[in-house]
Amino acid sequence: MHVSAVQEAMNQMMGSASTSMSTIFNKRVDISPPGIDLMDVRKDKGTSQVPEDDILVKTSFRLKVGELIDSNIMQLVTVPFAKNLVEELMNPGQSEETPQQAQSEKPVEPNKEEKENPGVSQPSQPMQRKEVEPTTHQAQPQPTYEERGQQHLGSFQQREVDVQPAAFSTFAPPKLSQTESNNLNMLLDIPLSVTVELGRTKRSIKEILEFTQGSIIELDKLAGEPVDILVNQKLIAKGEVVVIDENFGVRVTDIVSQEDRIRNLK
Repeated sequence: MHVSAVQEAMNQMMGSASTSMSTIFNKRVDISPPGIDLMDVRKDKGTSQVPEDDILVKTSFRLKVGELIDSNIMQLVTVPFAKNLVEELMNPGQSEETPQQAQSEKPVEPNKEEKENPGVSQPSQPMQRKEVEPTTHQAQPQPTYEERGQQHLGSFQQREVDVQPAAFSTFAPPKLSQTESNNLNMLLDIPLSVTVELGRTKRSIKEILEFTQGSIIELDKLAGEPVDILVNQKLIAKGEVVVIDENFGVRVTDIVSQEDRIRNLK
C-alpha cells in the first residue's frame, strides 16, 4: 500500500514536470507510467536501473509533506542527455547539425605527357581542347526524399496548365432583429456543466461493498492518455491534465467533430 502511494505521488510529480518542460522547450514531452523498486546500494539490490556511466548528472530537491515526509528526491541522467537539454534551453529553435569536415580542394594535375615533355612545340593548326577546371573533392550532400520529389515535380510544372481562379460565394452574417438578438444573448448566458472524465470502470456489487479507505480502483485509461471533456454529459473535446498553481486543469488538445457529436446523441 505504501509503495503504491509513493508510485502515485511520483506519477503526479512527473506529469507536472512534463507539462512544465513542454512549455519551456516548446515541444511535446511524453512520459511513461513510472515503476518503483526498493534499492539498497550496500547490498547491491535494485541497482540494475541505475545507468552504468561513470559520470552522471544529479538533480535533487527536497520533498516535504506536512509532518509525514521530509526527504530528498534525486534524478540521475546521463551527461549527453543533460547537455542536450541545456543546448535546447540555451539555443531554442536551432536544429542539431552534424559536424562534417569537407576535404580540401585539390586542382587536377596536368597529364603525365605534359609533365615529361614541357618543351614540345604546338602544331600549326592547334586542336581545340577543353580547359580543365580544377575540381574539388568536397563531399556532396545526398538529396533528401523531399528534394527528389521536388525535382520530379518540377518536370511536370513546366507544362502550361489552364487554371481558373475559384469563385466562392460570400456568406454575409444573417441580420437579426432586436428580439432575436436579445434571445440569442440570453441563450449565451445559460451556464453549462463542464466535466473532465479521467476514466471509467465496472465493478460488481460485491466488489463495491468491499471498498474501504485506501482501496485503489483501476480505470480503463492509461497514464498520459487524453482525458474526455464533457458538456452536459456530452463529449465535445479531449485534453491533457495540467497543474495550475495548486489546482488541476485541462488543456484542450482535440475538438470532437460535429459528425462525432451527432453520433453521440442519444
